[in-house]
Amino acid sequence: MQLIQSYIFSVCRSSLSLYEQRIILRIVEHAQVMFKEQTMKEIVGSRISVDDNIKITLTLRDVMSSNDTSKHYDYVRAALVSLMSRKVDFWDTDRKIWYGSPVIYNCTIVKASGQATFYVSRMFLCALLDFTKGYSQYSLEVALSLKSPYSVRLYMLLCNQRHTVEFTIDQLRRMLCPEGAAYQQSADFIKRIIQPAKNELDKVGCNSFDFTKKCGSYNRTTALMFHPIKREVSDDTLRSKVSVSRIVDRHL
Repeated sequence: MQLIQSYIFSVCRSSLSLYEQRIILRIVEHAQVMFKEQTMKEIVGSRISVDDNIKITLTLRDVMSSNDTSKHYDYVRAALVSLMSRKVDFWDTDRKIWYGSPVIYNCTIVKASGQATFYVSRMFLCALLDFTKGYSQYSLEVALSLKSPYSVRLYMLLCNQRHTVEFTIDQLRRMLCPEGAAYQQSADFIKRIIQPAKNELDKVGCNSFDFTKKCGSYNRTTALMFHPIKREVSDDTLRSKVSVSRIVDRHL
């Protein structure tokens, strides 16, 4: 199944664990029904209206990949607890409005039911479905199969890109790493975060990327140029209407 989400959401600050990422993927999947009758031409450049918070019930297996060899249900519960403590916090530069809200709340898991129920914030869904700056499109099955949260994030970010995109090392740190826990040396960040993510995407055989370094003073790596590698067949023909650098500068 192909998922579509806001490009602004794809570049936002969110250092999530693997199971948190998978729960978010299921929320994105649920959100697809909100625009299933619309074409991509109608969606891009628009904001999908969300009237209220929504209730979602999913099986714990929905957050497990087919490659998981054991039932890490405690990990799923820990991810739900963590997401309850996370906040949606963003500034709408066009409307000049600040928004803040928890991502999910009122989580319940009935013993032996194998199901989790929770409510998703309307504000979170609004951010997820804000297509005014473009969108990201990727395969749900591929994203769920990945073992690293960094692989999931970079896959979502770059999957439907056709042209080279550039991010500074500082932007990538803010997108991928918990505050204060990022690798301060660029070489370590690339070695521990970027290169393993690329290796996993290549191993899976999905859309991936190559990258080249941009160096500043003292030959220090200051930015990475990502060159998309297309392996998946997609009907997608539309792209973000504004430059990636402009989106990142204003919303990251």
